[in-house]
Amino acid sequence: MEYYPEELRTPPISLVSVVGCPELHQTISSFLHAEQPPINTLALPDFSKISVLARKHKDPLASPQPVAGILKRDWLMKHRTRVAAAVAALFRADYVTGDPAQWLQVCTDLENLKAAVHGRSIRLIVILVQTNESEDVSEDLKIALRKRAEIDTKYLITFLQNDASELRQSLTRLASIFAELCNTYYREEGRRIRTRIEKRTFNSVELNIRYCFKVAVYAEFRRDWAEALRFYEEAYRALREMIATSTRLPPVQRLVEIKAVAEQLHFKTSTLLLHGGKVVEAIAWFNKHIASYRQLVGSTKNSFLHWDWLSRQFLVFAELLETSTVAIPSTLPSHFGTSENPLTEWEVQPAYYYQLAASYLREKRYCLDSSLSMTDSASANTLGKNPESVLPSVFVGQSARLLEQGDTIEVLPLSDAEYINYAITEAQRFQDSYEIIALFKKAYESFNSLKAPRLASYCSTRMAKEYFIAEDFNNAKLHFDGVSSLYRQEGWVTLLWESLGYLRECSRRFGSVKDFIEYSLEMASLPIFSAGEVETPNSKREYGPAGLPTLSRRESVQNEVFGLLRGENILPLTDGGCSLIITEEQPVRVDVDVISPLRMALLACVAFHDQSVKPGSPTMMTLSLLSQLPCPVEVDRLEIEFNQPKCNFIIVNAVKDLSTAQLDMDSQDVRVENAPSLILPTNKWLRLTYEVKSGQSGKLECLSITAKIGKSFMICCQAESPASMEELPFWKFEDQVETFPTKDPGLTYSGLKVIQVEEPEPQVDLILGASSPALVGETFVVPLTIISNGHEVYSGELKINLVDARGGGLLMSPREAEPFSSGNHHVELLSISGTGVEDESQTQFDNIRKIQQSFGVVSVPVLRVGDSWSCKLEIKWHRPKSVMLYASLGYSPNSTEAASQRVNIHRSLQIEGKIPISISHCFMMPFRREPLLLSKVKSLPGIEQKVSLALNETSVLIVTAQNCSEVPLRVISLSIRSDGDEDSRACSVQHVGGIPADNAPLVPGEEFKGIFSVTSKVDSPNLEVGSVCLVWKRDLKLGDFEDSGVVTEQKLPSVIVEQPPLIVSFDCPPHAILGVPFLFHIRIHNQTNLLQEIKYSLGDCQSFVFSGPHDNAGFVLPKSEYIMSYKIVPLCSGSQQLPQVSITSVRYSAALNPSAAAATIFVYPSEPEFIVGAKKQETILVYLPKNSISAVRDQQSVAPAGPTPLLSLLSRGIDPTDRSTSPPVPRLLLWSRTVSSAVGFLFVCLGGDSKNYIVGAFKPPCTISVIFADGKTRKQASIKKDNGRTTMVPIFESKENIVGEVIIEPTQGKKVEHNGIKIELLGQIELYFDKGNFYDFTSLVRELDIPGDLYERKTYPFEFSTVEMPYESYSGINVRLRYILKVTISRNYIGNIVEYQEFCVRNFAPLPTINNSIKMEVGIEDCLHIEFEYSKSKYHQKDVIIGKIYFLLVRIKLKNMELEIRRRESTGSGPNTYVETETLAKYELMDGAPVRGESIPVRLFLSPYELTPTYRNINNKFSVKYYLNLVLMDEEDRRYFKQQEITIYRLLETS
Repeated sequence: MEYYPEELRTPPISLVSVVGCPELHQTISSFLHAEQPPINTLALPDFSKISVLARKHKDPLASPQPVAGILKRDWLMKHRTRVAAAVAALFRADYVTGDPAQWLQVCTDLENLKAAVHGRSIRLIVILVQTNESEDVSEDLKIALRKRAEIDTKYLITFLQNDASELRQSLTRLASIFAELCNTYYREEGRRIRTRIEKRTFNSVELNIRYCFKVAVYAEFRRDWAEALRFYEEAYRALREMIATSTRLPPVQRLVEIKAVAEQLHFKTSTLLLHGGKVVEAIAWFNKHIASYRQLVGSTKNSFLHWDWLSRQFLVFAELLETSTVAIPSTLPSHFGTSENPLTEWEVQPAYYYQLAASYLREKRYCLDSSLSMTDSASANTLGKNPESVLPSVFVGQSARLLEQGDTIEVLPLSDAEYINYAITEAQRFQDSYEIIALFKKAYESFNSLKAPRLASYCSTRMAKEYFIAEDFNNAKLHFDGVSSLYRQEGWVTLLWESLGYLRECSRRFGSVKDFIEYSLEMASLPIFSAGEVETPNSKREYGPAGLPTLSRRESVQNEVFGLLRGENILPLTDGGCSLIITEEQPVRVDVDVISPLRMALLACVAFHDQSVKPGSPTMMTLSLLSQLPCPVEVDRLEIEFNQPKCNFIIVNAVKDLSTAQLDMDSQDVRVENAPSLILPTNKWLRLTYEVKSGQSGKLECLSITAKIGKSFMICCQAESPASMEELPFWKFEDQVETFPTKDPGLTYSGLKVIQVEEPEPQVDLILGASSPALVGETFVVPLTIISNGHEVYSGELKINLVDARGGGLLMSPREAEPFSSGNHHVELLSISGTGVEDESQTQFDNIRKIQQSFGVVSVPVLRVGDSWSCKLEIKWHRPKSVMLYASLGYSPNSTEAASQRVNIHRSLQIEGKIPISISHCFMMPFRREPLLLSKVKSLPGIEQKVSLALNETSVLIVTAQNCSEVPLRVISLSIRSDGDEDSRACSVQHVGGIPADNAPLVPGEEFKGIFSVTSKVDSPNLEVGSVCLVWKRDLKLGDFEDSGVVTEQKLPSVIVEQPPLIVSFDCPPHAILGVPFLFHIRIHNQTNLLQEIKYSLGDCQSFVFSGPHDNAGFVLPKSEYIMSYKIVPLCSGSQQLPQVSITSVRYSAALNPSAAAATIFVYPSEPEFIVGAKKQETILVYLPKNSISAVRDQQSVAPAGPTPLLSLLSRGIDPTDRSTSPPVPRLLLWSRTVSSAVGFLFVCLGGDSKNYIVGAFKPPCTISVIFADGKTRKQASIKKDNGRTTMVPIFESKENIVGEVIIEPTQGKKVEHNGIKIELLGQIELYFDKGNFYDFTSLVRELDIPGDLYERKTYPFEFSTVEMPYESYSGINVRLRYILKVTISRNYIGNIVEYQEFCVRNFAPLPTINNSIKMEVGIEDCLHIEFEYSKSKYHQKDVIIGKIYFLLVRIKLKNMELEIRRRESTGSGPNTYVETETLAKYELMDGAPVRGESIPVRLFLSPYELTPTYRNINNKFSVKYYLNLVLMDEEDRRYFKQQEITIYRLLETS
């Protein structure tokens, strides 16, 4: 956009003038310029300069001049720099208030200023400048000043110069007034000119365009972008119409002027559209602009002016798009463009216009060259000698010539010929190539960033051509090489031909023979078959040095390059080139690999006929050559190279003279083969088959084939396999006959250039001996033996490698990059020790070359036939891992053969590394001594906590070691090793026992325990106890190798040691005797200096009765002990749990409960006597009726001392085992009140000389009755009890009141001591597979009485109001839902008295609002098709099922049909779901075979069946559903079923 002046490139800015007080001009100008929008100032120091504001007066009598042009060149600059929209006159206040002479001067200046701006719409502002507030101007003077200036009050402003805040306010007011006046001025000016346009007071198109342009500019001054855009477009349309009508200028200059004005109008329009964010509209406008003037080329001589103008249009629009702040839309609208000229997505990118600008600039250069060739030299020299005499005219797009005649200068118009010659002279001064390169480079970089490689390659090609024209061949070659790679990938033959032609010419200019040959061969190999055409200048311009892509041109390129290979000299085409020649002193070698484009010139593939071969055995190899050059190629000789140099050979062309095929001196030892002909025809394989023999084992691969043509040129092709050979990318789509590289098609698809030469059969045995698994920590020995059976072993080398058997290859943890240590490698190769019979004076390690953690190399001595050599591999496992042991022996069977002729033998052995012993541990508190550890109390659930130990208390540590291996082990020692002296002082660990003294072997799976006492002496939150140190060894020896012992260590976790505030000890005898009381003491020791409050309880136990309180509380003094004693009587023999003790510390809110082991005691049936031959004891259980118990009770009773009344029973029964014996000696037995029972039991313990009798006679001390208030009038329902009997209970409904009374009547002569009486209403669900556990979903409690005694019958009323009972009572197969009233009499030391009263709950439902019918079609394909219909899907319990069954297709012999009602009960959830199905009813619908079209009615009454409502997911415990099951049976008793669920509900019964 630098072509345009600044006033055109930037939006117009309002201009105001400031006159007088020059010291304030800088302040005012800076402030106004910083406003938004800014305002420019024209500062005049005094009123003598106001003449610049005056308007030039025209002579009214002068005749009107004809229109000389469209737009004046300096009009826009004049209105931006010289024509002010408003004028501010600045006067000092002392001039106004001074003497009359000063006032007169002020008035004169104002009159002069008004006269200067007379005739314009310029407004006047007067500013009074005061130095300070004391210079205030009176109001009368201000009025006089306003009248003199003819302005309003608001246009008189006062500046207080020395007051910054007042000055800023005045400046702000001045800026506001200036903005208002400027807006008014430009609006009135625009309206004035717009009126001319509307009234058409002119008859010139030029004036119409000029006036529209002025109105648009005035609108821009006012920031009215819409009006500016409208009048710019109007001017543009008027300009387009005058192209064929205007005759004011010669044709060429007229067209130049129109294009120049159109360019300015288009620039303004596009800028406004982009400024408004209308990118799509701006592109559409640009396309319209280009379409309007694209065809106005002009004559051939001046066409370069058109292309230069067109290029500039694209360049300027690209710069506008690039500098626009509007974001380019990522997606284009559907209406983008028009149907005739749709727009593409690239047209929103500046790169698109840059490359078109460059393309049109190239066209301009070509036309300019053509014009230069046609220009008359005389006319060119006329203006060419003095081009400065031509200068731009007053109007846009016009030029004129200055003619000096003496002292006068005359401006003369130019003729078209003169203008064209001037334009040609000016165009020659510029280097178009570099500008074209710059434009293409911009487009190239932009397209690359947009991921458009093809468009970028187009720009790169054009850049390369321009570099070539500018003779910058380095850059040209660089860009042509880049685009040629893309053309090869895309398969663009014609474009590649053109690029290769340029590259070929560049290499000729550089004198590079090799590059010239490579580019020529690639050009000649391209698939181009068009016939020869006559080259024209346009074709040369289009295709460059390569010329037309034809077959004849390919042949000429090949002949030219092969002439060079034969020694002919190629002369340069231009003066700047170099001659090309090949000499024997400087031969040329071209390499062709599998990705080289020269594969088209020569392709070589090799196929061995076999996949493997024995050493020394011959095999056949086929060599195939293919060339796509247009002419046949004759090769002098072929050199075939293998990875084994002894197999290399040469193929010589037999028709050539021997002197031509003379071999090099270094090839005398290479095998030479003759070929009858080595001529490569076009697109036809040349097949040569020869024999190859290899005496070296391993891989034999053909590496390359070198074709020598002439004396100084070789082309070396990498050998390819037919099976994996890629097709030629340019030729695979050509219509040509497909040929195969070999005669055998199978060899074409499977042939390889590689063959495996097998190794000779090894005649040496390599034996690895190891049977048992390796154990972690021990040194595992693997014996290895080498036996020579038929080969002698020379230069033997044994490689040992350890690899992870499960893959991955790592035998170490991936965390370590540190130096090796045994802790970070899983498996380690320790050493390789030899045990041969040869002299071992030297250390065996002399033969070891290298030993690493998982790799070792050992030299094997020379072995004769029949000799052997052995060694031992010592491997150590640090972690359990399965390892593959690989042993590889490489040797030479003959001492004279080279090292490459070696025989290899491989063996592998998988060894499992296993953990020998697993160690676990546990800490145990002192027996029957429980410390209160606060760290356990504060531990969070779900988080693994450390073990807590009590300070200065001895705990037991049990270490368990288990043999995890498959072999027996011996444990030598087990100890706890402290990690340091500090740990040993903080914690004392003593061995107690558990280690076998004779080191008895541990069989696999066996374990043993070591017992240690641990005494903590230091209070620590992280005490290290030490490490378990276990020494073990195998029970079996491996040969003569025996390990002295393997140490396995395992660190014990740290523990918490703290001072317990309380320690609870439990004292009781080690055993007890049935029926004999013993004392049980609970000791609570307070180790703190605080008073400790405790609560303790002793729970009931079926195996014991005890004397003492169940629950109590107490205080433990500081540093003292609190003892609680109980007398306990065992009731059962065997290992029994003592009554559960719970002790709670109130201060710490922590409870202490003894462990199960501490609360266990063994109860003997009688006093144990450890005498051999003692009489056998028997325990007999005798059932006694009530009256027998009463009789026994009446004999004698004794009340021993103690808190609980005891019953003494004396029995005089006869020993049932020996009726001949005399009555036994009576003995006093103790019994306590524990349970309520209606019967009694007699325990008789027989043995020795005495008998113990325990008689329990239990009966409730009272009877309890529950009576409902309306029980006699309420409906009853029968329920089944646990004993199978049924009973009648009242029926209630949800939200009813349950009212009644409880009657308690003590047994005659007894009193009932109680701690309170309560009644509970419970809703319970019991699942029979979890019998005894009730899930309460409803629970209400009413207290009936406070603690006290009952002596007589007492009645307690109760009421439960509006009880929510959401579920009905139900008793099913696996579940029961019941409602009960539970009366409980609480008592202290013996069991509570409980009475249950059950009742039934039934809930009723209204009629359903929606009750859809059931319709279904079922059947068997092509056999049976039934349609059944039920009238509804929801039924109440007394309802009738009505429906019909239609037989649509019957091909099965049915004999009957019945309808079943099934109830499905599902209980539980998830995997514990149990489903039971029972059939409640069977109703026969049909007896006999139906026919097609028959209809069977259904009518089934539900009232006879005991149906409950449908229950769905009752309290997430169970569901009950009902199904109608239609059953059909055929004559072969096969049954067909179809189920349909129905809903049952309970409907309220009405009388």
